[in-house]
Amino acid sequence: MKNLLSLLLCSLLLFGCSDKYDDSALRNDLDNLENRIAKVEELCKQMNTNISSL
Repeated sequence: MKNLLSLLLCSLLLFGCSDKYDDSALRNDLDNLENRIAKVEELCKQMNTNISSL
C-alpha cells in the first residue's frame, strides 16, 4: 500500500510540473510598471528642481 501511494505521489509530481505555464502577461505587466515608475521618478526629479528654483 505504501509503495502504491509513493508511486502515485511521484507520478503526480512528475506530471504536475510542466513547461506549459505562460507568465508572459505577468512579465509584460512588470515591465510596464517599471517603465511607469521610471517616469514618475523623472517627474519627481523635475518637480524638485522646479520647487528649488522657486
